[in-house]
Amino acid sequence: MLKFKIFPNGSIWLVFAGWSVYYSRAVTFPITLWWCLVKTYTPEQIGKLVKKTRRNLNVTQKELALASGTGLRFIGELEKGKPTCQLGKALAVLNTLGITLAMASPATSRKE
Repeated sequence: MLKFKIFPNGSIWLVFAGWSVYYSRAVTFPITLWWCLVKTYTPEQIGKLVKKTRRNLNVTQKELALASGTGLRFIGELEKGKPTCQLGKALAVLNTLGITLAMASPATSRKE
């Protein structure tokens, strides 16, 4: 089973079959390992990550709202996993907390 933790500075700690790997932005990331980290998240999981990170940084919801240019109500709804939160505001909050997202487009098999 693959487990990983993403830190606010973008570093990743990866555990797979008893082996652990630490990745820092200062190191080139192997493409084969990159594909292992692509994961789909639910709004609830993102909300929990935002709340956990905010608390670890000892930041209140009000402080996070001010720092990210959003409102207190938005932060509360995001942390509760509201699926209809505005993407731009959610990305602003993630960026403020130092949370990074990994995205990849699906492989295509176009014949040209």
